[in-house]
Amino acid sequence: MKKSDIIEIAIRILGLYLFVNWLPNAVEFLAITFLPFLQVESFSDRNVMLVYMGIAIGNILLMISIAFFLLFGAKKIVRRVCNPEDFEETFNFNTEPKAIYQMALIITGLILISWTLAEVSWHIKYYLNLERLNVENNEAEFRRMWISITKIIIGIFLIQLSGSISDYFGKNKRNENSGT
Repeated sequence: MKKSDIIEIAIRILGLYLFVNWLPNAVEFLAITFLPFLQVESFSDRNVMLVYMGIAIGNILLMISIAFFLLFGAKKIVRRVCNPEDFEETFNFNTEPKAIYQMALIITGLILISWTLAEVSWHIKYYLNLERLNVENNEAEFRRMWISITKIIIGIFLIQLSGSISDYFGKNKRNENSGT
């Protein structure tokens, strides 16, 4: 089994987890989103609520799409994330720590991004609602929104720099074992 095969399996497991985790929550999320719409009286407020419902439905569709992409597009992700030697290197469980660190960083980055996407859309929706209502103290929600965006950026960096970071940690571990 190649190192790229292990990463592909892990990505598919993540996709399956997202799908199983989000499907039951989607019904509850839609119910919470549609209830205020039924109670709104004015036409302009209904239009605003339609925008928010669109964001909520888009959020659910986005998460389910990501889950399906991770399940069925794992090979494409592996081709973009892995180095050419990862397709040739046979993976055994007595492998270098560098390979384990790299796989862990890639999986961590994907998990961080996939979990935070829903959070970002929710914070954007809530922040826009506060702006529409002219709430003065919406600074905390603005910070939460940017914290979520920062999490996505960190996830992207984890994936992009997984090779360099794993080289560093793998090198330190080998030096400690050899006594140099």
